[in-house]
Amino acid sequence: MKPPRIKKIGFFHFPTNHGDPVGSLREALKTRLKKEDIAQSLVVLPEGFNICKRYLDVGPSCDTSPEIVSDLQAIAYQFGIAFVAGLILPSNGQLYNSAHLIDPNGSLLLSYKTKDDTSANYVPWAGEGSPDLNNPVAYGNLLVAALICMDVQNDDRWNALGMRFQENTVGTSLLCIPACSGEYFSKVAIGSRDVAVASQIPARVVVANAFPRGVSYITDSSGTILKTSNYKVNEIVPTEI
Repeated sequence: MKPPRIKKIGFFHFPTNHGDPVGSLREALKTRLKKEDIAQSLVVLPEGFNICKRYLDVGPSCDTSPEIVSDLQAIAYQFGIAFVAGLILPSNGQLYNSAHLIDPNGSLLLSYKTKDDTSANYVPWAGEGSPDLNNPVAYGNLLVAALICMDVQNDDRWNALGMRFQENTVGTSLLCIPACSGEYFSKVAIGSRDVAVASQIPARVVVANAFPRGVSYITDSSGTILKTSNYKVNEIVPTEI
C-alpha cells in the first residue's frame, strides 16, 4: 500500500514522572481528536517512552519487552497515524536506545539504534548491520530521519544525514529527535552546526522530550520554534507541514 501524504507532524510530550505510556498516549490522541483531525499525521514519541525513564536510569524493574512495538502498531492503525518512537529495547543480551518509524499499517520502516558511551554522548551501534541503512527513509511526502537525544552532537551522524537531506528529492526533510533532556535542542541541532550547504539542514525538526521539566517543540530550518509544549502535562501537539 502506498504511504499516505503526511499532513501534520507533531510530538507527544510525556514527562518521565508519568506512568502507563501506552494508555497515556491513547488518551492524549483521543483528546486531540476532539479538537482536530489527526489522521495522516506523524507523531514523535520521546526517548525511553516505554520505560518512562532516561536510558541511564534503566533498572531491573523496567519493562523493556518488545511487545511495546506491537502496542504502538495497534494504536497507529487505530488512529491512522505514524510514530517515530524512542524506545529502550533488548538485542543480543543488551539494552539499546532506539528510534523506530511505525506506519498506520503496522509496518516498521526505520529502526535506528545507539548504545550509551557516556552520559553526554551516544555512539552508533554497529551490530546487525549499519544503523544508517534506512535512516533517513522516504515516507509519503517526507524524508524522515531520526537521531536520539545527544546523537545530535555527533558530527559523523549529523554530516551523514546532512548529505542525505541535500540529495532529498522526496519532499519535506524531517529530523525526529526523541530526547530526555531539560535543554532546548534547537541550537544544538541547528544553530551550532557548521553547515556549509543550506539544503543539508532539515526543513523541520521535531523534539519530543521526556524530561520532567523539559520542553518538546517543533522548529523550522532556521531554528525558529513553531510549536512548543507545556512541560507539566501529557499532550499531543501537531502542526501542519
